[in-house]
Amino acid sequence: MTAVEFIEEGIKVREKHWQDQYQQGYQRALSDIMLYIEEAKQMEKDQIMKAYKDHHDLGHIYGLNLEQYYNENYEKKD
Repeated sequence: MTAVEFIEEGIKVREKHWQDQYQQGYQRALSDIMLYIEEAKQMEKDQIMKAYKDHHDLGHIYGLNLEQYYNENYEKKD
């Protein structure tokens, strides 16, 4: 399951919950959505790092750290 599929499925499952939360307060619903997005971003990061490790295995050969690889290639640049 990709991070995007994870978000799509999760939104479908949580739709009723979010509707109820919206009635109780917009901020709580928004906070829940933001936490859900962060979870998906972590899943995507883990998938990228696993793909790098599984298919390239350059970390060992060139001394690349997987966390460093992710940060250099995928981390948001300000």
